[in-house]
Amino acid sequence: MKKFLGFVVMSLGFVLPLTVNAAITCDTKCGDWDENGVRTCVLSCKIDEATPKNKVDVTFTEFGGAEILSVDDIDGEEFQMPYQPIEIDDGFQATVETIDAVSGEYNLLKFQYKRSGTAECKVKVTVDGSSVDVPDDEPGDPKPLGSTLPYIALGAIALVATGAYITTKNKAKMYKI
Repeated sequence: MKKFLGFVVMSLGFVLPLTVNAAITCDTKCGDWDENGVRTCVLSCKIDEATPKNKVDVTFTEFGGAEILSVDDIDGEEFQMPYQPIEIDDGFQATVETIDAVSGEYNLLKFQYKRSGTAECKVKVTVDGSSVDVPDDEPGDPKPLGSTLPYIALGAIALVATGAYITTKNKAKMYKI
């Protein structure tokens, strides 16, 4: 019985996939804020070659007082909106389509939103189950780009030195110094 159960578990391991690749992954590229506190973002998505698509549903959800002003398709791109986006309680829903099922990286939509100035202000974009947050960040705010790295290195060196001292203090005459 134990061998049979082991055989079943091993055969399921070969049949079932160990990793699941997402059919679509998305990112947003946003411009600077204008004088009215509005910025324009472009939603770009990479569609997996194994699952080409010709229709993609997109939901924009507002958080922390963010206000979505418009959702438009991008002229000259493969995907276009056949219908106007539908306004829902906390955002918009839109559908973009193309004639043939395609795979690769595409700009799907552009949208504008107005910030509220609160810390929770953001827009969440959900595309076929995959979601990405567009935070209310200031383009001029300095981003930490590794400034903690020297502190981590110094801490690691101090930890190694302390460990070496503790392990050798009874074996060497270093503790008499």
